[in-house]
Amino acid sequence: MAENDFVPFATGRGAFVTRPDADEQRFGFNAGPSRVRKANALWRQGSFMAAALAQFVADATGEDVRDNGDIEGFVAQLLRALGARRTILTRDLDLYVSTSGNDDNPGTPEAPFRTLQRAADTALMNYELRLHSVNIHVETGAYDDGATIEGPITPDPWRFNFIGNEADPSRCVIAKSVGTGACFQAGNGACYTVRGFTVQNSTTAEYLGGSGLACWARGSLYAYNIHFGSCTNAQVDVWNASLGVYNDIRIIDRAPYFLAAYAGANVEVQGGSLIFLGSPAIPVFVAASGISRVWIAPTAVGGAPAEGTIPVRVSQNSIVSSSMAIPGTGEIEIESGGLYFGPDTPVADPGVGLISPAIANRGLW
Repeated sequence: MAENDFVPFATGRGAFVTRPDADEQRFGFNAGPSRVRKANALWRQGSFMAAALAQFVADATGEDVRDNGDIEGFVAQLLRALGARRTILTRDLDLYVSTSGNDDNPGTPEAPFRTLQRAADTALMNYELRLHSVNIHVETGAYDDGATIEGPITPDPWRFNFIGNEADPSRCVIAKSVGTGACFQAGNGACYTVRGFTVQNSTTAEYLGGSGLACWARGSLYAYNIHFGSCTNAQVDVWNASLGVYNDIRIIDRAPYFLAAYAGANVEVQGGSLIFLGSPAIPVFVAASGISRVWIAPTAVGGAPAEGTIPVRVSQNSIVSSSMAIPGTGEIEIESGGLYFGPDTPVADPGVGLISPAIANRGLW
């Protein structure tokens, strides 16, 4: 067993220390003499963290960590420890998920995982992507949960992919019925792509829950060939983040909104077809508020939502622009400095905003 020379100070039971008060935690100790208990607390904190870091290095590398003043040597050991925890990919990584799998499996074609979340966690915890990709292949079937990813992965969303059945998304279904949140969601800078799924969500609608696709806090999600089933919240829900939906888009069941964009969201729905199967009840098709921007530009539209759907509800200095008439027979609702530009929209009143339809219809991207 590797040896660690760094030991913590005053961690024993009944040690003569006192916890810093709220002001000391924020601003540090005041100038002047200090009580022994507080001085001991300061020494304990520093020695505790040094000992914990040294033990991590010793456990990860199997090397002795010596108190010899060699900073460069310790930094090299620390880098080896971090590398030991995550494998640097030298080629693309393929992981597999199946309804017949098990999360204790290694995620190979012969021994797939059972859940999408397990596959994602395995990739994120154990591998450093660098310039390579992670492809999570999801076998045909119905799954009761999707995946939530938080924190930066890669600036390129095409390097982390969930791949269902792109030829027939109806055969690869995420029917979320457990927990909270969306079928697929990205937050706090996470960035990834999903392809070829049907998403439906019957869970609680609290905080992005009940949605098909969701992004928040600078997350980015790019979705291709997605079919949207019944959701208790918006089928696409975006808060202070970016999300794109492309190619074959089908809306097959009800939801309060198709798309809801809040708090500086950027959303685009474009390319390929937007098809309604039946006449799903969607009271508001697009809702945008809080300085959000939405661009709707499919190449073709088939079918329609139920009678009375409000095509657009835009407010709070948000902009919705479209190259086609957004589906819905209700009145467009514009409030609190919101702007809407459609294919036949006249130039806005200069008192309302300074953005021309020509600029808006390019999507502001």
